[in-house]
Amino acid sequence: MTTKKKRIPELHVGRGQQAGPLTVFPVWTGAPSLAGLVMGLAADVAVAEREGS
Repeated sequence: MTTKKKRIPELHVGRGQQAGPLTVFPVWTGAPSLAGLVMGLAADVAVAEREGS
């Protein structure tokens, strides 16, 4: 079985916005969308606070 890696285009990070104790940063790219790349609420991601931050 051959696995082809998808290369994620360059990401840009905007200015953080306070939402209570959380700082939210917008992230975007100027590239067209990639087939099979899930973003938004449907994305299966884990978020955690880093110790010492």
